[in-house]
Amino acid sequence: MQDNPFLPRLYLSGVFFFILMYNGSNVLPIARFLHYTHKKQAFRTALPQLEGASNSILAPLLPAAAIFYLEEYGPDKYAEVFLGEFDNPEIIWSTQMRRHLIERIAVHVSDFSNRLTSNVKALYQYCPIPLIDYPELQNELFCYVYYLRHLCDRQRFPDWEIRDPIPFLRACLAAWFEELEKKPPVMSIEQARETLGLNTMEDGINGFLLDAIYRWQDAAVVRRAYFKLAAKFHPDKNPEGREMFEKINTAYELLSSDAGRSSMPDAHRIVLFLQAQSIIYSRHSKGKALQTAFDRCVPVITVSSSPTDMAVQVCEHICNCFGTASTFEACRQRIAEMPTVFSNVCRLLQFSELPRLSSAAAQCICQMAVDTLLQTQLFQSGILWQLVPHLFHYDYTLDEGGVSHSEESNRQALANKLARISCEALACLAGFR
Repeated sequence: MQDNPFLPRLYLSGVFFFILMYNGSNVLPIARFLHYTHKKQAFRTALPQLEGASNSILAPLLPAAAIFYLEEYGPDKYAEVFLGEFDNPEIIWSTQMRRHLIERIAVHVSDFSNRLTSNVKALYQYCPIPLIDYPELQNELFCYVYYLRHLCDRQRFPDWEIRDPIPFLRACLAAWFEELEKKPPVMSIEQARETLGLNTMEDGINGFLLDAIYRWQDAAVVRRAYFKLAAKFHPDKNPEGREMFEKINTAYELLSSDAGRSSMPDAHRIVLFLQAQSIIYSRHSKGKALQTAFDRCVPVITVSSSPTDMAVQVCEHICNCFGTASTFEACRQRIAEMPTVFSNVCRLLQFSELPRLSSAAAQCICQMAVDTLLQTQLFQSGILWQLVPHLFHYDYTLDEGGVSHSEESNRQALANKLARISCEALACLAGFR
């Protein structure tokens, strides 16, 4: 199968459906087949998927944790999980879940199964399967490579090893913000019903029109509507129908899943994200992620950098983090052990053409200067000679002119703000604050 040009279209044969319906115990060859092929399929989906599972043809069929296990631990370990009973932060799987998987696939391919009884040479016409929901995972939240409810259960799993804490923290933060800013899907339920022609139907018995809300909840009706339209607009038969074909796929996947039915932030999920972040911070507090990022980004900034550059934005946020951390004594003691932080902050004050970044650095100095040891290290880094020049850029006539202005549109307003913060930083360093 290696370098086979037909490999990316293998999924069209339905092999991934039929192979997962196998209910025997000799699953090692199946696991090896899945491991080799599941990320090499040229398919598209409109369903939102978790990071790491979006490019797998198995994403609608198996939980994201199972796909990660297959990719990370290989087919041998995955075959062991597929046949066993597991309930831990990395994997939740049972024989009941396997039975549920087989039943859902059987329902999905039932039309083809009935055709086989009359024609054993019938070819399967591919139809994307709706996302399979497992009752056992109804209240679970999978992020990066962990089920957060289990990971945050300190009684059952008090010391569960966290691999790659920094990428995990990054994934937690991204998922947390995504939860807070949830938006409805690209297509509404009503639009999806209209696309598949499921708005209304005439009952042949009594002639009444039935509301579409009852029709689209019937998976068989939705599947038949999809087949009818997909055959008409498939790009292989109708080259000009690609756009409509993709729209039909989006509508079908939306009506066949719960993707469009929950568009509001979930408080329970937000709490789990916060608890997971707390665990990372408490177990890996000695990691110096901010310092490493600071050391990498500061040298990249030059006089030609713009406020929208990634390095500029990262350094601005890191200055805010160090400033906030400096309000805690234990954090100030740790910052004192990071000598490069002070030279980096000092360098950021040189870029008057980036006033927001320089202001963040000056504000960080104000908060660091409450500690005598940090004051000394700031002086040794030459901070005074970087703060003083900003004072001469202050224009007192801006406020006296009576013209309205804002920092968003007026560069002098930003320069005045930087001058005021620099003056305050000097006062803090002199012990007047």
